[in-house]
Amino acid sequence: MENTTIRRVPLIITVVAMVAIVALLIQAKRHPVIAPSAPTATTTDGTTLCYALNKPTASGYNDIAYVKITSTDGGQHVSGELGTFLAEKDGMHGTIGGSVTSDGTSAIFKGQYISTGEGVNTISEQMIKLDQTQAQLGYGEMIKNTDGSYSYKNPATVTYSLTIPRVDCAQYDSLKTASN
Repeated sequence: MENTTIRRVPLIITVVAMVAIVALLIQAKRHPVIAPSAPTATTTDGTTLCYALNKPTASGYNDIAYVKITSTDGGQHVSGELGTFLAEKDGMHGTIGGSVTSDGTSAIFKGQYISTGEGVNTISEQMIKLDQTQAQLGYGEMIKNTDGSYSYKNPATVTYSLTIPRVDCAQYDSLKTASN
């Protein structure tokens, strides 16, 4: 039974991610959250938004983080990837899937994050604030659900602290590769 649930989670996450990207795109058309001069990558198959951080620290190592979200159906579903490799901390990377809503000044991605870190696979709720120039990862106290996944204990108290600048998607792959 547990293996069946684990196999279904990636499909569920993918569906949720696609919903988030589509919602972001719909919101961007109604109330643009991306400056006209900001880089975008649009294809006939959908829209992709890329964010990447590769910043040296005082320790001599780099903080590397990335977010890439894609919509393939005009904004109804979003999916993508997320990775954080902060200097002298355990790194995590994986896929995200969910939906995006707007508060008038920024868009909030809310969905699931299927990640791998230190050889352990984890499924957790993820919130990301998106605006014209950056993505900010949401952090908050997590609780373990009965299915083994994790969710925010109180989503209203989530804080957004890791800032990842928006980049042209052509730069994204080279910045992300530096972390692997």
